[in-house]
Amino acid sequence: MGRPPDFSKQTVDTLAKRAGYLCTNPDCNAPTVGANKSPDRAVNIGEAAHIYGAKPNSARFVASMIDKERSQIVNAIWLCSRCHKLVDDDEKYYDDELLYKWKEFHDYKSAWAWQQKSAAMKREMAMDHLDQFASYPPRIQRIVLDKPEFWEGQLTKDLLNFILKPIFSEYEAVTTGALVPDTILVRSGEEPLFIRTRLAEAERIIGSLSALYTSHLIQSWGPSGKPGEEHEILKACERIGLTVKRAVEWEAQFSGVMLEDDSFKKVFSLVSGAVGMQLEEVKKVNDAISRSISQVMSSKSGVPISVHHQMVFDIPEDFVTNIEVELARLAMEKGHGRF
Repeated sequence: MGRPPDFSKQTVDTLAKRAGYLCTNPDCNAPTVGANKSPDRAVNIGEAAHIYGAKPNSARFVASMIDKERSQIVNAIWLCSRCHKLVDDDEKYYDDELLYKWKEFHDYKSAWAWQQKSAAMKREMAMDHLDQFASYPPRIQRIVLDKPEFWEGQLTKDLLNFILKPIFSEYEAVTTGALVPDTILVRSGEEPLFIRTRLAEAERIIGSLSALYTSHLIQSWGPSGKPGEEHEILKACERIGLTVKRAVEWEAQFSGVMLEDDSFKKVFSLVSGAVGMQLEEVKKVNDAISRSISQVMSSKSGVPISVHHQMVFDIPEDFVTNIEVELARLAMEKGHGRF
């Protein structure tokens, strides 16, 4: 195993200066530099602490982050050695939200202390700009506030992970039978219309997923060489979340169907899973986004990198054909011309 991702000397120096060489813990605020007994030396008890741990089993470690993210100033807080130990020994109390709140308060206070009232007001305005992100984790808010290198990709990855995690948890509960859906009784004669209506809904869901990933999300990152727009990224990610949730609801509703005429069981089993296939594709796309961001962030600064991923949101042609063939067979069996 390699060394944990350390902060660069430049990051540590910038962090310490931004903190005014004071511990960021508001209950401490101890000076972290001072005179040494030797006239040509100084004492430094300040440390750049990781908000999200640098390695597995460290305090507040998040497995989905990459090393480049862990070593950015967004993930750093300036503390005295005593407070550093304090926050890492009790990570439940000193969670990420509290540490980011310390950092935000210290930045604001530091700006005022240096008579940089405009800078403090500007930061206050920026915080007001975060209203739409108020319900999201503090790391997401800090990415929006600090805009580190390739912030658009980091913001997208973190937003999608946060938004989709509970939705996919619900989907797993549906597929494993841990979540019992409401029963929908489909009476005899209603089956063909029910199936075609649900397939039309599935096509709309799939079309929406395709448009969101291949157009809306990419456009929110901004034109090549220009910054994206955080609220457009948020809007695209939230719409993806709403559409994926609708897809999970579609699968849940279909699994709750009760047929009055059991002869339609086969065709209903063919339809079930039409949207589930797209949810598996969503997982693949999100994994690809995370990998792509890791590649971009790991590349040398100034060196162009090209990342490609083919995504397919579609109902296979033979999938619909098999359903129509089975409906035609049932129509003949029941003496109907067609359904």
